[in-house]
Amino acid sequence: MFLSLDGPSTQDSTSVGIVTPFEVKVGASALTERKVVTIQPRDGKLYYYWVDASGAAPSAATMVADGFIIFKNQIMSFEVSEQQKVYVLAVVGTVSFVFAERA
Repeated sequence: MFLSLDGPSTQDSTSVGIVTPFEVKVGASALTERKVVTIQPRDGKLYYYWVDASGAAPSAATMVADGFIIFKNQIMSFEVSEQQKVYVLAVVGTVSFVFAERA
């Protein structure tokens, strides 16, 4: 259960393929004091994977082997800070998705 959030939020949409993982953040860097990330794939399934700030982006092979899956139209919210990176990768083809960061 999430606690009430009183900070700013921002959201965007994009698409991702099966080759290059996408770091879920709006703009050049994660929202300052980010507490929650929400993701909803619109037309396919996505792998998702977490990495702490000291870790490098996962490879596509790592995400396929060890990532979790979000299904089409499923909404997933995660408690993560700005130091916790979240990556997504399409399971098949190219997947459009919306995402938000909240503080």
